[in-house]
Amino acid sequence: MLPHAAKPVYAEFLTEEPANAPATEDALVLVELGNPDAARQQALVPIQLAPDGRALQAGPAIKGDVPSPAGDKVMTFTSYRVDEVKRHVFATVRTGDGRSEVRRYRQACAWGCWERF
Repeated sequence: MLPHAAKPVYAEFLTEEPANAPATEDALVLVELGNPDAARQQALVPIQLAPDGRALQAGPAIKGDVPSPAGDKVMTFTSYRVDEVKRHVFATVRTGDGRSEVRRYRQACAWGCWERF
């Protein structure tokens, strides 16, 4: 379900939906892409229950910065929160050079792609 067989390292439920709603498992999952012997890249991936009520669907990911060519400088998501009304994601990240900053993301198109703003 996740790109390149990535395994989730953390999950946070996004919204509390009514008990009679068909999709109650919306979550934002932090994953690491890559393998243990190579530079890894983190991503936040929205996951939700499919309309059939059984399968899980992954939406377009919010990818972290690409690691340095040597793999020694990697951006990490240190925390994030979701504005449930506007569906924006606010993430605190540690950049490859060690600085900490807050980044804001919103859905940019009807297909769920994300943009930084």
